[in-house]
Amino acid sequence: MKKLLLLPLLPIIFICLLQPTSTRGYSITEITALYQSGQVFLTWKNANVTNLQYNVYRSLTPITLSTQLIPENFMGYVRDNSGKNIRKSLLKNSSFYFVITGNQPALSSDRGLYVVTSTASSSYYYAVTVTSLADNIEDKIITAGNSLISPVTEAVSPPQAVLQTITTQGNGDISNEYVIWGNNQNTANWRAFNNLGSYGYNFTLQKRGNSANQPLCVQFIDQGPFKKVGSDFCVNCNILSLDDWLPNGENTYWIGYHESYNMYSGNSGNPVMTTGTIKTYSQNRTQ
Repeated sequence: MKKLLLLPLLPIIFICLLQPTSTRGYSITEITALYQSGQVFLTWKNANVTNLQYNVYRSLTPITLSTQLIPENFMGYVRDNSGKNIRKSLLKNSSFYFVITGNQPALSSDRGLYVVTSTASSSYYYAVTVTSLADNIEDKIITAGNSLISPVTEAVSPPQAVLQTITTQGNGDISNEYVIWGNNQNTANWRAFNNLGSYGYNFTLQKRGNSANQPLCVQFIDQGPFKKVGSDFCVNCNILSLDDWLPNGENTYWIGYHESYNMYSGNSGNPVMTTGTIKTYSQNRTQ
């Protein structure tokens, strides 16, 4: 009679291999760069959702790895619709997008914009990443679409305002609407306009009369720089209309604000500061 060989029962272990959860969030594509008059104009195709923050990094070497996205290379950020002239769009109840160089059409509605004031005469690479404001997670994956493969050759030079449009009124006055960009960079000849990053500021030069050596009259207004100045303001003059407005709908009383103030958040989202420094950002633009 054959004997049966009884083997001990071994536990059966099931190993489940889980597919790694993707950490990829949102990203931009089609990044381009234009240098002119002491500033670099970065444009890109926005992600197809909103409530995002677009972060800009700069390096002397190509940005190919997420490990290069360090605080030392971080320039600042913009929010949704950075290619849109939000101030003008709100005042005129229509959509207007920035013109970034002379004799060229405005940016299309899907484009983002960040303008860097050059701080050195050198060649730099740029990359743009996206942070979702819903969870504050930044997608740091680098691709050919969000990082420049060729450097931008820059030089320190006084930035110039970019003409947006010219209109003629019924009385013959000619209004030239401009945007001047500033960011959080200080240079020897251009001071920071804010503490967060790139932003475009509107102003209008209204020409009245044809006399030689006409005086320049400056108008500080909070209602917007696009309103045509009446005939009782001056005769045979040039009228410079400046604007004091922040993207959160507040104004600075033509001075500035705390170095930690977030101009994208309402006053309820900004704590009352008892220490720190008030920066004269608005005065920087008018000097």
